[in-house]
Amino acid sequence: MRTTATSTLDSAANVLRLMRLIGAKGSITLAEAAIQLGVSKSTAHRLLMTLLAQDYATRDPAGRRYYAGQNAVSAGLSTLWDFDIRQRTTAPLLRLAESIGETVKLLVLDGPYARVLDVAETVRSLHVGSSLGKLLPANATAGGKMLLSPHGEDSLRHRFGDRLPALTDHTIDDWDYLAVELQAIRKRGWALSEGESTPHVNGIAVPVVGAGGWIIGALAVAAPEGRLTRARHVEILDQLMHVARQLGRVMGGTAERSNPISASASTNRRAG
Repeated sequence: MRTTATSTLDSAANVLRLMRLIGAKGSITLAEAAIQLGVSKSTAHRLLMTLLAQDYATRDPAGRRYYAGQNAVSAGLSTLWDFDIRQRTTAPLLRLAESIGETVKLLVLDGPYARVLDVAETVRSLHVGSSLGKLLPANATAGGKMLLSPHGEDSLRHRFGDRLPALTDHTIDDWDYLAVELQAIRKRGWALSEGESTPHVNGIAVPVVGAGGWIIGALAVAAPEGRLTRARHVEILDQLMHVARQLGRVMGGTAERSNPISASASTNRRAG
């Protein structure tokens, strides 16, 4: 006869196994969790809800896939791939943040989210902060839109479900408007956000292109709107693109972890 203590230990073991599965696979569905753990869907759902409640997992807006949450990333329980990449990207990001004088982020696409894989903050007293592993709806940031730009509408709807999330009054939450925006990003080769994730904060991002020409990340700068003006775009884009090429070389062997979409957009740097 199973005791309460035994059941509790089994549940705790399954929660840990589930966290390792999410870390190893990058994301998981309810059905996959049940199969991998050898439990019923109702039990798998209860375990996933436990991780969600404690912010060790997050879920896409459509509720189909589960990803590592902020606490899992902070505790070092995200993928070993993330850790390995950060070993090689931190130094270039720190140099770039110092040169530009603004917060610099390396982002990857994680379901419907742009996830901060690495970050370097400026020492300026007024700056845009960011945390390792932070997730934001990809349609609401410059880096996220850069990562979404190779995708067609079917792929986007699969990621986001029926609705695009909005964080501010300026977030693009209309499918037609988003399609026009992504087309413009593909054409010019870089992305811009203006108060779309946080009021009065602007962002600019370029693609990180890896093996085979795939977009495997986005390199982005975020700053108060008064400092990240259109007059600074060319200056910042020059430096972003230079460092993005470096990151593409150090991340180039990891294209299998990214969405296999070709980065065919030109890198036209003119704001017009």
